[in-house]
Amino acid sequence: MFVDDSSYLDMTLRDFLNALASKEPVPGGGGASALAGALAATLGCMVANLTIGKKKYAAVEVEVRQSLDKLTSHQTALMGLIDEDARVFGLLARAYSIPKTNPDRTRMMDAALVKANNPPAQMIEYACQVLDELEMLVKNGSSLAISDVGVAAVCCAAAINGAYLNLLINRKALSQTYLELEVEEAGFNKVTALKKAYSAKADRIMCDTIEHIRGD
Repeated sequence: MFVDDSSYLDMTLRDFLNALASKEPVPGGGGASALAGALAATLGCMVANLTIGKKKYAAVEVEVRQSLDKLTSHQTALMGLIDEDARVFGLLARAYSIPKTNPDRTRMMDAALVKANNPPAQMIEYACQVLDELEMLVKNGSSLAISDVGVAAVCCAAAINGAYLNLLINRKALSQTYLELEVEEAGFNKVTALKKAYSAKADRIMCDTIEHIRGD
């Protein structure tokens, strides 16, 4: 299981995948979703780097450089969420172990579930921001790497949908009292709207990528 002073980012890819395949609860779907988002941002960085400095794309170089800076930041944030997701799961696991006879159990469970939902909510937001940059790159990025923009969009869609599933499973365990809070409903509705809008955007980018490749 995840140890507080360790980091999945220090693992080799092989070791991380072996940990993901094990019976331990972390890393799990949350960590995989964050990784998918980080891969999307990384692919976007690659496309930007292949575009910058080319005479053919001089007119959009400033915009692409700005996109590279944003994508690099999103990549770092999403990588960090792999560890953060595991950390808050540890808090949630401890909350589940509280005896049901404890009068504070419901309150403590709600608090742990809310914390556990923060990383997937952030994954969705960052993946959406990555898609905003991919939307620009599919139009202005190097044609030599256009397929990679499409792959990045697919990874973003996986990150968004995977993180949303984690939100749903945690939300299911929240008390009815907490679910009825206006702030909780507003927050969930916001994330749901983002998922819907940006899943559609990911599909559009994928379609645009295919059209570029085919020369339509």
